[in-house]
Formats: sequence, C-alpha cells, structure tokens
Amino acid sequence: MSILRYILLCCVSLYFFSPPCFAHEFWLEPDKYKLVPSDKVSISIRIGENFRGESWPFIRDSFYKFAYTLDGHSSKVVGLDGDDPAAQLTLNSAGLAIITQHTKPTDLEFNDWNKFKTYLETEGLKHVVTEHTRLGFPKTKIKELYSRCAKLLLQVGQTTKGQDTYSGMPLELIAEKNPYRLKEKEKLPIKLLFNGRPLEGAQIIKISKKTGDRVKGPRTDQAGRALLQLPNSGPWLINAVHIIPHKPVSDAHWYSYWASLTFDKVTSF
Repeated sequence: MSILRYILLCCVSLYFFSPPCFAHEFWLEPDKYKLVPSDKVSISIRIGENFRGESWPFIRDSFYKFAYTLDGHSSKVVGLDGDDPAAQLTLNSAGLAIITQHTKPTDLEFNDWNKFKTYLETEGLKHVVTEHTRLGFPKTKIKELYSRCAKLLLQVGQTTKGQDTYSGMPLELIAEKNPYRLKEKEKLPIKLLFNGRPLEGAQIIKISKKTGDRVKGPRTDQAGRALLQLPNSGPWLINAVHIIPHKPVSDAHWYSYWASLTFDKVTSF
C-alpha cells in the first residue's frame, strides 16, 4: 500500500466513525435495487441524514461482519481496503438477496448535557434521560460506545421465493414480508430483535428517498413487531436505535446499537 493511500484511509477512518449526534443514519445503498440473475450490483456504505450522505470505502478492520445471503447460501463480502463502492457483487440466483454489515464499536463523548438529551429525544430514547440521572451518571464527559447493524434487501429476478431472515446481528430489523411484493396500500410488517429476542417499545424511524422526510413510525409491540405505512414508491430507509448501560469493562456509560433496513418499494421491473 502506498503512503498516500495509507494516509487517505486513516483520514477516512476518522470521519467514518463520526459520532451519531452529527450523522444519524448509516446504511447500505446499491446502484440498483432490482436485478436479473447474473447482474452485477455496486453497494455503497453511506453515512448522513435523511437518506442523503457520503459514501465510505471498504475498511476491513471497521466491521465484524459484511456478508450476503441469496437462495439459502451465505458468503462473505470480500474487498480491498479503500474500495469505493465498498462491494461489487454478482448475484446469480433469483430470490431476495440480503446484505448485512455489523460494525465494530466506536466511542464518543458528550460534553454538553443538552446535546445528549437532544440526541436521545431525536431517536425516540427520551426515557434514557431519566435513567441516566437515576444511575448517577455525569452530565459532562458522557461516554458512549456504539455500533451499526445495517441491512439491504435486493430483488433478483421476478420470483416470489425468498424472505428476509435473522442474520445474527445484535440489533436487527427484519421485513416479515418481501417489500418488493407489497400491494399499493399494503403495510409492511417488520420485526426488531435485540440479541435474537423481540425488542418492545423501540421507536421506528421511516425515511423516503423521494421526499427525504424523517418520520417517526410506530413503536414495536411486545413481540417486537410494527406495521409500517409506506405512502410512496421508491427506496426506503428504516431505522431503530437501542441503548443500554454499558457493563464495567471500560469507562463508557452507554452502549448503543443502530439498526437500518434499506429496500425499494416498487415491484415492477
């Protein structure tokens, strides 16, 4: 690796792990959502807000897992550090392709109590403000670890086979019906799992690529489920955040998990 390439990757890595209070969303975005078998697709890692953001390269040390599943077969996403788009895949079988990335944790520090509260309220985590005080945590130098759990669904071919499944990420959104097969006014049933178990009361955020609006959807029920109304066609980004007090293995006060699910609602080719 050249010195220039190494310096570039170091700079990108610093920005890539920017605090969530400055860049809320993290998602996987393809150059096309609907393919025919043997098509190639480019997939970018993106960080930004309101379904708009910069693409970031493949950096092997930044994630635990980057993989895809199609027609019952799973494979790792391979690449070279610095590749942008981060993945180039050839999907040979028909069905629903599931691409996932689980990033390693990154730490950040809040020195402004109001900014910390605003971040929590924006993500539907207002109850954490009370819990933070109850636990006796400070109002300055608030330390948090966070990791991202991103999923992308692609439709390969016009088959109806294939469905979204749990891939094993700590916080994971699962579409319980193929979003590419929704009828015009049909709601999308989703499920949210934390460590493999249903997560109740999580705030679901919906963002349409067409409008860029960031809208709070329903909270998950006792079974971790929610029904999402998607009023327009085009790509959608669904988000959920879960935060827990961090175990005393570091000086962090909180550990947050950020789940995203990206897909296109249109069914025709």
